[in-house]
Order: sequence, then structure tokens, then C-alpha cells
Amino acid sequence: MDSDGSKEPLLPRMPMATYIQLFDKSEGSGNKTSLFRRLLPHIARLCLVSTFIEGSFRIYSESTQLTQYFQHVWHTSEGVASVLVVYQFLSHIVPVFFIMFRYYVGPAVIVLGVTVIVQVILYYIVVTFTFLARDISVFGALILLYAETLEEKKYFLSGSQEVTDNNRPKGYMFCTGRFLLLFMLFSLIEYDTSFLQLLDIVIAIVLLVFVTIGYKTTISSIILVFWLLMLNFILHPYWTSPGGFDDFQKYSFYQTLSVIGGFLLLICYGPGGVSVDYHYKKK
Repeated sequence: MDSDGSKEPLLPRMPMATYIQLFDKSEGSGNKTSLFRRLLPHIARLCLVSTFIEGSFRIYSESTQLTQYFQHVWHTSEGVASVLVVYQFLSHIVPVFFIMFRYYVGPAVIVLGVTVIVQVILYYIVVTFTFLARDISVFGALILLYAETLEEKKYFLSGSQEVTDNNRPKGYMFCTGRFLLLFMLFSLIEYDTSFLQLLDIVIAIVLLVFVTIGYKTTISSIILVFWLLMLNFILHPYWTSPGGFDDFQKYSFYQTLSVIGGFLLLICYGPGGVSVDYHYKKK
């Protein structure tokens, strides 16, 4: 009992995230749920960077064609075109290693974000609305990854998770990332509009709106992950193409997988401070 006569709480006042961490530790290393929670952020990051890994292999295997493309479309010399190809390859693959091994993640994410923008500019003649919408979604997933990096940095500097809950810049970044993920929906409009596909899109609209405003974010993100995975394997089976080298299907498959990585990050870390979920949590 305190000196003022009030009763002490049965448990010390700590953020819910701290209780979850303590609960996981108490269950032992053999607990499958605890193991999955530890692996999920790594799976999310791997999914997110998968389009850049695929892009680096594509650039390497098609370096000659890309060099000729830059020469003809951008009217560059062969030397400048070769430099552009090398830059594209390095800007795809190098940041991926930093992100997966958790070194200088913030700068690495910025490099990948710039890479997405540069790609739209360099390949403007082949960019369709569908590709652009998916690129915007990938950019949103990268913003979520950068915001997650800020969260970890704040945690280590302050020693308290409570500071991160009130970190408004991080909250606005999460909000922006969630909004940009909404553009994933527009990349599905090009497909045949049968009744079932229209029903899928309507359900997706509802779930994506929930994610955008940060309402029931975790369950909505889980459903969207399974929904996008199913659609990805149905709509982009590039491995069934002759030789398995359908560039359009492969590019679309891994871009969608990167967006799935963004939703997995939301499952791991929540919607951030600027959300309906956080508003109700404070009450």
C-alpha cells in the first residue's frame, strides 16, 4: 500500500509491448508462438526486399539489352549506359544486405526509395498505371520499414517503449505508409471483372480502408496478406510460362510480395500513433 493509502497495482505499470516480451521469455525458447513472433519481422523484411533481389538478377541477366535501351531511349553513349546499368544493379542489391543484416537500415531504405523513383523515370516508356500503382505501394512499404527503424532507434536511446507511442513523426510515417499501400488495389483493376473478382475487390476495399485509417489493423492486415498471397499465385504464375521467364509476371509477382511485406510489418508493429486503434487504446 502506498503512503497515501491507495493500493498498489498487482502488476507494475509497463507498456503492453513489454508485457508481451516478458510473456514470450517466460514461455521458453521452445514455444512455437514465441519463435514465430521473433521470425515474423525477418520474414516481413525478406518479402519487402524480394522485388529488389529479383530486380538485381534481372538487371544482371539483361545487362546488354538494358545498355542498348539507355543508348536508344536516352541517347547516351555506351559508357554512360553501362554506368547506369551498374548503378541500377548496385542500388538494388547492396541495400538489401544492409536491411537483412540490420546495419544502417535507415540509409539503406532511403536508397531503395530513391531506386523506386529512379526506375519510374528511367523506364518511363514502359510504365503503365498498374506498374505505377504497385510502385507506390512498394514505396509505402519502404516508409513503414523506415518508421520501424525509427521505433527501434527511439527504444534503444530512451530505454522506454512509451516514448515511441507518442512519437508523432513516426506515427505520421506509419500513416503515410498505410495510405500508400492502398494503391495496391488499383493494380488489380486491369483483370477481368467477373462477379467473384468484383466481390474480392469490394472486400479488399473495406480491408484496405480499415488499414488506411488504422482500424482493426492487425486482423485486416492478416486477411489481406492471405488474400494477396492467393491472388499473387493465381494471377502471376510466372513459373508456368515457357522457360519460366515471363518478365511481366515475375515483376508483378515480386512487387506484390513486397507489398505483402509491408502488411506483415503492420502485423508486427501495429499501425502507429496516428490511427483509430491507438486512439481507442489511449481511452
